[in-house]
Amino acid sequence: MEIKTYKKGDVIFRQGDSADSMYNIFWGRIGIYVEYGTPNEKKLATLNTDDFFGEMGMLDHAPRSATAVVLQDETQLQEIREADFEAFLKDRPTKVFVIMQKLCHKLRNRSREYLDACRTVYETVEAEEAGRDRDPDLDRSIARIVSTAQGNDFFYTV
Repeated sequence: MEIKTYKKGDVIFRQGDSADSMYNIFWGRIGIYVEYGTPNEKKLATLNTDDFFGEMGMLDHAPRSATAVVLQDETQLQEIREADFEAFLKDRPTKVFVIMQKLCHKLRNRSREYLDACRTVYETVEAEEAGRDRDPDLDRSIARIVSTAQGNDFFYTV
C-alpha cells in the first residue's frame, strides 16, 4: 500500500471502470465528477487531505459511478486494494473507524433525502388529485430537494 504522488488533472479512475480498490488522500484535493469531459460534466464533490473515496466500488464491485480527478499538484494518494484491506484494518484501525462513520453519515443523509423526496412527491400528487393549490411550504421543500440534488455529495458513491 504505497503512497503515490499525482499532478493536477490526473484521472485516478473513470466512471464505468471496474473497481477493486479505494483511495486514502494523504495530501491534496480530488474532484469527483459525473460525465467528466463532456458538456454535461458535473462536479459532485471536492475531497481533501484525510478524506477517502472509492470505498463503495471496492466493497460491492459495481462499476465506478463517477470519475475521480486530481485537483492539486503533488496530491498524495494511498491505493488500498481489496486484497490489502485486511492489513489496512490492522494497521490503521482509527482510519477504518472514520471510514465507517463517514459511510454511515452518507447512508443516513441519503435515506433522509430519499424520504423527504418521497414525502414531497406524495404531498404534491395528493394536492393535485384533490384540486388544491400546493402549499407554499411544499414548493420550498421541492426547491430545497432540487438544490440538494444539484449540490455536492447528493449521489456521490464511487
